Amino acid sequence: MVRAMRVGGITIPLVAGIMPISSVKTMRYMAELAGGTNFPAALQKMIRRYQDETEAVKRVGIHWATEQCRDLIDHGVSGIHFYTLNQPDATARIQETLGAKDSEALR
Repeated sequence: MVRAMRVGGITIPLVAGIMPISSVKTMRYMAELAGGTNFPAALQKMIRRYQDETEAVKRVGIHWATEQCRDLIDHGVSGIHFYTLNQPDATARIQETLGAKDSEALR
C-alpha cells in the first residue's frame, strides 16, 4: 500500500493503527463495530485454541500485533498508532519486542 501511494504521488505520512487483541469479547465487539470485519483464519484458529485462557489470548494478540508492526515498519509506514483501550501493557511489550525504547522510535 505504501508503495502504491508513493507511485500515485501521495506523499503524506502513513500512520498505521494497531489494536492488540486482549480478549475474545473485545475482538468480537471490535469486529461488530467495523461492520462485521473478518479476522485472518490463522489468527482465528489461534484465538479459538486458547479462548478459555485469558492470558494466552493476550499473548496471542500481542504476538500477532507485533508481527503486524514489524511488517508495517519493513514496508515503510511513517509511524504506528496503538489503540490501547486502557491496557498499555500490551503496547509496552510490543515496543520492547521490536527493540523500540519508546513510541518515537516507531516513527
